[in-house]
Amino acid sequence: MNWQGLIRRTLPAIAAFSTLLVAPMAATAQSGTNVLSLTATTMGMTPGSGTPLTIDVSRWSTDAERGTLLAAFAKDAGKSWVQTLQAAPAVGYIWETDGELGYAIRYAQALPASGGAERFILVTDRALGSWERVPWKATAPGPVDYPFSVIELQVNRAGQGEGKMSASSKVTVDAAAKTIQLDTYASAPALLKVARPTQSRTIPAAGRGASAPAGGGTGAPPARGAAPKPGPAAK
Repeated sequence: MNWQGLIRRTLPAIAAFSTLLVAPMAATAQSGTNVLSLTATTMGMTPGSGTPLTIDVSRWSTDAERGTLLAAFAKDAGKSWVQTLQAAPAVGYIWETDGELGYAIRYAQALPASGGAERFILVTDRALGSWERVPWKATAPGPVDYPFSVIELQVNRAGQGEGKMSASSKVTVDAAAKTIQLDTYASAPALLKVARPTQSRTIPAAGRGASAPAGGGTGAPPARGAAPKPGPAAK
């Protein structure tokens, strides 16, 4: 049998079949459309008020990822939980819009709210504003000075809303909703004014900033240039 001839005839067919398999996956990976894109402006902070932020979530945390973080928080809401957060995959970033540094989002969940509004819960493994020379502080400080930020956002049908943070509220676990939350959301002061952009942003294939990989710690802030790596399907 002429094996060389057989190989020459077979290779083009294999290559064409491989292209059919890979092309749809490549197109999906390159599109990089966020599941949540918001702009925000800080308020009620000293210092830090009036800072424009860009919030990009590439995917929602899976049930398994949320379960791991909630179980760890129930055991120890301090340094141990921060380490668990740092080991979780980055599912998005919060950027200072006019700057180059960001905060990795390690927990992201979408929940319904009353009146057709949407509720989003995000957790960063460092407190927002902690990269600044003088860290941000809420004018009405919370009962605990957390080394991370839990952010609750509520956005109405018109795409406008507000956000409250652990900088001015105690953090707790809502076992029924299987989520982390601000214990005093109703009475806590708003620290963010948020809005949906008129057009959804996408993460370019080349990326926006240096990704903060799982287990990468927080020794240095993520810089724009590489988006979070695609993860499991959104939950």
